[in-house]
Amino acid sequence: MKEFEDIIALVTGGGTFQKRLLYCIFGPVFLMLPLSWMNEIFLLQVPPHWCSHPSQAHLTGSDLDEWKKCFLPEQIQPDGAMGFDSCAILIPKGMSNETFWTMDQWNKQLCPGNSTLEDSTTISCSRGWKYDRADFSETAPSQNDWVCDKAEHVPNLFTIGTMGGIFGMFLLGYCSDRFGRKSIFLLTTILVVISGVIKTFVSHNFVVYAALKTVSAACYVAVFHLPFTIITEISPPEYRTWAIGISCITWTAGSCLLPLVSWLLRDWMLIALVTTIPLGFLVLGWNFVPESPRWALTKNKVEKAKFTLRAMATVNKTEVPSNMTEKLTLVAEKMQAEKSYGYISLFSKPNMAKKTFFLACANVGSNFLYYSLMLNVSNMAGNTFLNFFLLSVIEGPAILLCMWMLENVGRRWSHAFILFLNFLCLGVNSFIAATPSLNTIVIAFCLIAKFNCTISFTIIYVQTIEIFPTCVRNTGMGFTTLFASIVSIFGPHVIHLGTIDARVPYIIMALISFVGAFAATMLPETKGADLPETLAEAEAFGQGFAYLSWRAKPQANLEPLKLEE
Repeated sequence: MKEFEDIIALVTGGGTFQKRLLYCIFGPVFLMLPLSWMNEIFLLQVPPHWCSHPSQAHLTGSDLDEWKKCFLPEQIQPDGAMGFDSCAILIPKGMSNETFWTMDQWNKQLCPGNSTLEDSTTISCSRGWKYDRADFSETAPSQNDWVCDKAEHVPNLFTIGTMGGIFGMFLLGYCSDRFGRKSIFLLTTILVVISGVIKTFVSHNFVVYAALKTVSAACYVAVFHLPFTIITEISPPEYRTWAIGISCITWTAGSCLLPLVSWLLRDWMLIALVTTIPLGFLVLGWNFVPESPRWALTKNKVEKAKFTLRAMATVNKTEVPSNMTEKLTLVAEKMQAEKSYGYISLFSKPNMAKKTFFLACANVGSNFLYYSLMLNVSNMAGNTFLNFFLLSVIEGPAILLCMWMLENVGRRWSHAFILFLNFLCLGVNSFIAATPSLNTIVIAFCLIAKFNCTISFTIIYVQTIEIFPTCVRNTGMGFTTLFASIVSIFGPHVIHLGTIDARVPYIIMALISFVGAFAATMLPETKGADLPETLAEAEAFGQGFAYLSWRAKPQANLEPLKLEE
């Protein structure tokens, strides 16, 4: 809406207010958020493990390796190489279970691994497991024996987290459009910290742990989305790329810190507490977070909008227009003239419905891949901490390139090209992932895919904010991310398939990238466009654009859209 964009541009000036908010409040949020959001990639690591037996209690090094060759059956590993079975042990022929499990000395003469399998009996690990402590002194799976018959607990927890995110997107996206950005941001930040701390001490009860995981995952979505929404809604078009770019760069810094913190602490409970509690201190900056004036006008709260705009003008050392009250009242009246029905409004008219659908599909291409590539670090050869760090640090130059592409190429074709490039990279990996000698190439293509995924993940947030109108902006963001998360429910299980055949995850991720690339080409270009305030403006935006076009079509001020009762 031109009237409001003019006011925002006038009071912004050098943008000191926006910079202070971004650097001092939202920057630390995005720095700390990946530490607590993605820490379970380390907390839920399943270390190499094998059956526990009294005879190996004091064995280390080469002696332990010899014991494994003696008592553990061999099987083909996911990468095609031979390795030991983690869930079974061999009993010498003719020896009873009771005698075997009380044998506290290793007698190399009674070594079933030196004879044929017909001369020995394979049984399950009835006395628990021993874990490789090289990377972690303890993880949640090693502490609670979430392996073998309980191996599904780990992918199930990631799936539960995704389902919690779906619930959060569905409920909290609507709530932030209904009750305001600021209050929901505060509430969800507090709940993230409380649920994250409590669940660390109740992992022995899987059901309670999973329930708290659901709560924290639901709230993470709002804590992540709302700063994006607030900073873009108080910024003119030329500041949006900068604001989202800086937010993503601080997120990358947090992602790079996570493997370092995990490597230094090595105990899952310490990692969980150190990466979660500091987020709570950010609540102290509550009074410095403004309520979105755009949202205030959708609720006819003209005075609240004026308060924020005057605060911006004071900090930015600019002047508010003398007729600001009249202009804001006019904008509010236009917004009040049309009714919004939440999620129904997203599909109220053909063009709006089409853009919502393709935004959701493109979001799948970014959301599913970003999350799955980070989870897939456990299936990659090499050091877990180093792999995660490389997958994180690659985001820095990716975001810088993304900011350049957004300003010089635009949103639409940048997004489509990047997702198609991911299709090619992951497609190559789907052919070579099961070849151990090509592991370096697989990791290289994963890094390229993660680089691209960071770009596409950033672009989809810019597009979503710029396509949906203020009255349903967070609802729209919630719905498209909801759609992507429903697909991403299967992400942990897709990655788990890599423990059976390392090629399968790459095949699925490549196909999803292709679908996302096509969907991105069906969205209108939004570079330089004003944020739509009403459903009428959102419906008109992008109508009739040429498929091979590169620029956004000029916008017109439209009368409010009348939705059918």
